Amino acid sequence: MAGDDPLMVVDSSGIVVQWSRQAEALLGRGTDEVLGRSITPWLARTAAVADQQAEPGRDEVALCDASGHVVAKDLRVRPLPRQDGSLD
Repeated sequence: MAGDDPLMVVDSSGIVVQWSRQAEALLGRGTDEVLGRSITPWLARTAAVADQQAEPGRDEVALCDASGHVVAKDLRVRPLPRQDGSLD
């Protein structure tokens, strides 16, 4: 996976709208299990979020796999502009 390819795409409501094969392999959750559903159950807060020490441009959250273990930390979260350039 290229460095800028998204692991997943989540809309402004927190609903998963795109799920990569890499996300499936990493998190043990199939596309049918996550598309159209909230990402919230698979997120875990890290100490940086709890202490509000996250760096600008980085969202300090972690993703949990199907067993509930944290498998991905230090995620880069970015808005995805629409074709007209606006953001949700």
